[in-house]
Amino acid sequence: MNVNRLKTHRESLVVLIKAAYLLVGFPLLLLCGTVMLFSVTSDRTNHRMQGDVAGTVLIWAAILIPVGMFVYSIVSRRSLLRKVVGALRSPEYFAPDETNELYHVGDGKYLGIDIRNGTMLYVHKIRSGQMDVIGLSMADWTSKEVQGNVFKLYTKHPELPMIQIRTPWAMRWYETLDAMTTKRYNTPQPFPQYVATHLTALQSRHRVYIPTFS
Repeated sequence: MNVNRLKTHRESLVVLIKAAYLLVGFPLLLLCGTVMLFSVTSDRTNHRMQGDVAGTVLIWAAILIPVGMFVYSIVSRRSLLRKVVGALRSPEYFAPDETNELYHVGDGKYLGIDIRNGTMLYVHKIRSGQMDVIGLSMADWTSKEVQGNVFKLYTKHPELPMIQIRTPWAMRWYETLDAMTTKRYNTPQPFPQYVATHLTALQSRHRVYIPTFS
């Protein structure tokens, strides 16, 4: 099964609608909702129009329901990333410290660098039901790059030749990998193989499709 990691036209449209709601719709609804809530709760009832209460309820529903859905999606995404990463943590293979890992929940991404074992783990929830889970050793990437606060790592996988994540530690990670290339690392089995042995269980447990890489 091929995975399209680019946004579809429908997904791009949804992003535009969300952006329009956030920039225009939400402030207007919040303003109107606040004014109407003050109106219906005020002691002054002589200027209250019929339907004010129902209108206020509808406006606040249009505010609170999308906010609730957004919060739920963020919490759900964070939980999924942490569970997947937690299932792959191991002192012998992958146990990065907090300064060398990042959960970017907004993009549904995680990247961790274990400086003791010479391994890296990249997790990306592409969309509902699809995610990447990739283990990399020092031999599985070709080069790296920093553009502003974006860290890019070029892999040897034709299916996913480049991974990237936004992080304030982009340059430090670049320099960390430079230092790691001067050392030799040894794990009980190749880290990509270790990750691959867990994919079936992860797919079943979280009901997602995780592609394998050659």
